[in-house]
Amino acid sequence: MSLQYDAFFDIRHYECDAFGHVNHGVYLQWMQEAALRALASAGFDITHPRPDQPIFQMSENDITYYKPLTYGDAVRVCTRVIEATQAHIRNEYIIHDAASGEIAAKGISQWVLMAGDTLETLPIPESLIQVLQPGGVATTPAPEPFPPAPPPPEFVYTLTRAVEWRDLDFSRLVNGAAYMYFLENISWRAGEALGWPMTRMMAMGQGFVARRYRTLYLHPARLGDVLRVATWAGRPRRATGMRYYTIHHAESGRLLVRAQALWVWVNFKTGLPQRIPRALLDDFAPNIAKLSEVEQVSKSTVG
Repeated sequence: MSLQYDAFFDIRHYECDAFGHVNHGVYLQWMQEAALRALASAGFDITHPRPDQPIFQMSENDITYYKPLTYGDAVRVCTRVIEATQAHIRNEYIIHDAASGEIAAKGISQWVLMAGDTLETLPIPESLIQVLQPGGVATTPAPEPFPPAPPPPEFVYTLTRAVEWRDLDFSRLVNGAAYMYFLENISWRAGEALGWPMTRMMAMGQGFVARRYRTLYLHPARLGDVLRVATWAGRPRRATGMRYYTIHHAESGRLLVRAQALWVWVNFKTGLPQRIPRALLDDFAPNIAKLSEVEQVSKSTVG
């Protein structure tokens, strides 16, 4: 049986957003913490790594949100190793409302081992693999390949920001959850730039909430790096829309992170999906990707 581990967390006031719900990035922090505690239970030293000590870094994650959590709730994060090879470890997570047992979120993350000084990818020791997944690799569905983004429109909303001390973790690299906060921030800033600030949505009693985030970490960022964060929207459906993101190193132009999120337009009182207002679609039009050639051919064939 592969390694399984349960971690428990109380929800703090500062972990909630303006809606009173736990911020999206906090779920990822719980996932990270549960995975690292699981590694520690298997004998891997995760405390205060030296510069030359190998470190585990998240290379990909996928989170789907089912139920909002609020201040005063407690959660149980159940994680298990679903694949352990010399190339990577994949963990599955189920986040429960500890009181009701309801599932609040599910996630999968992929981890790689890196040299702490050179950041070179290292093979995961066979001895650790046998502890994480005794008897070999379990039979699990192959991971979905990270989907491509549609070509960006003429107007891509972009922000630049310098990596700050608070963005780092023990590895002295930007933490995976910090990137999620960058993505969430630019989502709201893009809305503001297009005439739809959060205050307008709150006054309407309607707005976007994230249902799923997928993030691919290609290269790490360090303290002092200046990042260029960009976003554009995909073609919306009745009540949902995809938003795509890239994070580049501003000076070198190197692509560090790709991400995408499924956003749902909901009634804040009921939590139920509603049709996205036509006025919003009209205002967002410059930031919405056009049909690609493949999509155009497919659509004309179906029609």
